[in-house]
Amino acid sequence: MTHPMLFSALTKNDWEKAMADSPNESRNSSETSSGTAAEQLYGPLQISNSREALKSLPSIRGTQAMQYVDDMSDAFLAQSKSSSGKEIRKQVIRLLYSRTKILDACSPIDRLKAIEIMEATKNQFKVHMDHMYAMYGSSAPKIIMGVKFDMGLRMAVIRVVEATTRIIMQQDQLVPLQLYWKSLKKRSTSSHYHRIYRVLLPQTSKRSKRP
Repeated sequence: MTHPMLFSALTKNDWEKAMADSPNESRNSSETSSGTAAEQLYGPLQISNSREALKSLPSIRGTQAMQYVDDMSDAFLAQSKSSSGKEIRKQVIRLLYSRTKILDACSPIDRLKAIEIMEATKNQFKVHMDHMYAMYGSSAPKIIMGVKFDMGLRMAVIRVVEATTRIIMQQDQLVPLQLYWKSLKKRSTSSHYHRIYRVLLPQTSKRSKRP
């Protein structure tokens, strides 16, 4: 049984389109292929424990979601081994897609546990991540889900993806994500908010111009 989140309306094809090079990237690929891999600076990532911990969750154990755990873990490892901002970007998108599928497969309780495991892993390897995303952020503006955006909006999208995967519990039920977006709107610039909203919640935004 799956417990889908609203923004998982994005399909695998949406994410694959986002991973494709834009024309500018193809012409300037050499600009995103410099730097030192995080693994070379800080050592290899040791994430076997978090991988197994996620796979042991009742909602994930023995299901297709186990493959998404491997995909997410492999994407994280690939980022640490890469010195290319463009390649790191591709692995970020792969990681976020897998993460979404993992959380969709979880019950509310297991989803909270999964997020705790993921956050603990991120904190453990914070120096690796800071280095990887510094290279990722230095590359040219990208196209994701048909929206071209600058560094500020790109990071805002990542923050929103991270925030919307967190559990908000009320009487053992998930608080409707619409309520969360209303609170988010107060903390975001209007243009960024509406562009992110259209990208991440396309089906919902069609039903209502304002959340």
